[in-house]
Amino acid sequence: MSWQVILPTDVRRDFVKKVHEVMTGGHLGRIKTEVQVSRRAYWPGWKSDVAAVRRRAPHAHSISGVVLDPKKPPLKPLITGDPWESQY
Repeated sequence: MSWQVILPTDVRRDFVKKVHEVMTGGHLGRIKTEVQVSRRAYWPGWKSDVAAVRRRAPHAHSISGVVLDPKKPPLKPLITGDPWESQY
């Protein structure tokens, strides 16, 4: 059993946004955000509010969820020899 705060309507969005973006140091996914919110607070319809905040959050994720870093150059092929081939 854990204690949860019942949040008033006017602070719910900010609370979810802080849980999603700030409290753990990064943009959490859906499940982790829901777990963190449910550990701390409750209100009717909280899951739909979490989903709405996550949809509006600015992020740099591709469809697969991989973070894209525009500063990294593309990989280039590395030409290698046969296995166990001597370097000398």
